[in-house]
Amino acid sequence: MKDKKRVFEAAVHGIFLILGLITVGCVLLITVYLVAAGIPAIREIGLGKFLLGKKWASTAAEPSYGILPFILTSIYGTAGAMLLGVPVGFLTAVYLSKAAPPKVKAVMETAVSLLAGIPSVVYGLVGMLVLVPGVRKLFGVPDGASLLAAIVVLAVMILPSIVKVSVTALDAVHCIDHEGTEYPVTFRGKTYYRAERALIYLIEKDGRALLYGHDTDELDPRVYEYLKGKRLDLVSLDCTNGAKLTTYVGHMGADKNLKVRAALLECGAADESTIFVANHFSHNGAISYEALEEALPGFKISYDSMEIEF
Repeated sequence: MKDKKRVFEAAVHGIFLILGLITVGCVLLITVYLVAAGIPAIREIGLGKFLLGKKWASTAAEPSYGILPFILTSIYGTAGAMLLGVPVGFLTAVYLSKAAPPKVKAVMETAVSLLAGIPSVVYGLVGMLVLVPGVRKLFGVPDGASLLAAIVVLAVMILPSIVKVSVTALDAVHCIDHEGTEYPVTFRGKTYYRAERALIYLIEKDGRALLYGHDTDELDPRVYEYLKGKRLDLVSLDCTNGAKLTTYVGHMGADKNLKVRAALLECGAADESTIFVANHFSHNGAISYEALEEALPGFKISYDSMEIEF
């Protein structure tokens, strides 16, 4: 069964690889054709006049072929779109990452993904049919097909990409300075529900450090990178699955607790004096306290009203 699945996965991977190579090949062929077809004309006009010429009049009695206005318009349009789109997109991402309720975030992220999938030609068509007439009426100009219209269309086009990239970056690692005495540093973990954000906390106070990792899967590799150079006194980890092998994303069991402990020791954030506590148990674990102690060497097994001084 596994062999059939591997063969199927390899076949699908090969098909998509071939399709991707065909797409890249077509783009390269188009580029080569355009360059090859344009070289004779550029030679006749002159590269300097072609790039720096200020007038394009290909059908005039004395034709001119300067593309400098097109180059500058592209630069101005791109710069304007970034000035308009980046602040709006980034502030939207800040709201989604830091303030939006999970349900609102899920709906808005779905909408952003849908916007990202709309072809650019559709944005251009909407701009021509809606935005250009609007600019003409608003400013009283004879033609609304202006640089302003192009900037607005481009800004709307880049918004989904800016939002998605910014949300990913903001969700990855962020720090909060809390009341000047305790410093929780939160990292995004892996959660069973895609609409929720799983956080683990590093709390440092008076020279002591506690890593609190619950309702999360194995720690993100960036967590270990961040913890290098720090020393943890106590680590409390999710052990919902008890001694069962963890087969789904969202919680840990004894197997993953041991992996996290080994990784923290390896990166130097923990040592033999660090207290490791297995916590957050569930009936899913189906194991006794004594059996869990045997399954988790190097860990204290938590219980109701347990207190630890460190």
